[in-house]
Amino acid sequence: MKRPIEELKALLMALMALAVADPDPATLSDLSDGDWHAIDAMAFQHRLYPWLHMRAEHADPQWPMPDALRERWRRAYQAGVIGALTAKAAIVRLASGFADAGVPMVALKGAQLAFFDYPNEALRPMRDVDILVAPDDLPAALSVMGALGCVIPDDRDAAIARALREKHVDPIYFPAFDRHIELHHRALLQKS
Repeated sequence: MKRPIEELKALLMALMALAVADPDPATLSDLSDGDWHAIDAMAFQHRLYPWLHMRAEHADPQWPMPDALRERWRRAYQAGVIGALTAKAAIVRLASGFADAGVPMVALKGAQLAFFDYPNEALRPMRDVDILVAPDDLPAALSVMGALGCVIPDDRDAAIARALREKHVDPIYFPAFDRHIELHHRALLQKS
């Protein structure tokens, strides 16, 4: 790496920006493999590979980056497409089951952002799906999730009691979509 890390952080931000022109081609051409790998490490840390793939694919002229990085970002984008499809399917199934049971729910965090705030949901990788229900609806929500095939806690009362002290029920696995669901009962953490 021949450039200072702060300069590379600024360059990463420029590579991500949709509203501004691509970074100067001469600057990109002058980056060493070490510089590109430092940018890649920061992008990995913040799960930006799909976003950078999209930007790199539409750049004119094409970014002079190592082929291995271009391929890594492309594969991450493809995984993001599949991940977004499975997350959306899980949310739709949950929303339908909750609606049938009269349990209002809202998608939170990545699930909400990916489908409503990003130009392409694959650009917002999700590790899990976060949903919000009213505290009084936690028992009904767990029942619905169990009926849909989710792996819910054996001791629901203990899980709910723990969740009411914490921010959500322990992650619940939804095998049909290979997703973990975090069932929240409040949008904000309470101050101690």
